Amino acid sequence: MPERLAFVPAMENNSLTYVPNQTQRSRHIEWDYTIDINSDGFRNDKNIAEISDPTILSLGDSFAEGYGVSLEESYAKQLEVLLRHSNKAVHVYNAGHSGTNPAYYRLIYEELFRHKTSIERVIIGFFVGNDLLTSTTNLDGLTLPRFHLHQ
Repeated sequence: MPERLAFVPAMENNSLTYVPNQTQRSRHIEWDYTIDINSDGFRNDKNIAEISDPTILSLGDSFAEGYGVSLEESYAKQLEVLLRHSNKAVHVYNAGHSGTNPAYYRLIYEELFRHKTSIERVIIGFFVGNDLLTSTTNLDGLTLPRFHLHQ
């Protein structure tokens, strides 16, 4: 058996963010990288207050967060690199959060990012396998239906 260190960043009490300023190592047979959580409680290289460029906010679960890859390989950072190569001064803020679903994406936006003037666009990453097919969360008045696949 290969050595495996679980990737389970500690959560804040409100469950919307990770505990700020933590660093963990995630190692598996397929990957080995360090996870840094910023002072906002997200896996991002900057804090939202430090960003002067127009910002695209990326919300989602472990796919948006970049589970299994370094931050630089996450789709948020890959998008930022592509946009900057096109001479667009923009920051893509990675607010993905493992284990969440669309009800949490909305709550994270409403509670933490709605009034941030630097945010010009929001991207929501869905994984149909667990975001829509298995989600029945009722959070802050948002009820998500349970979907079933029919063959």
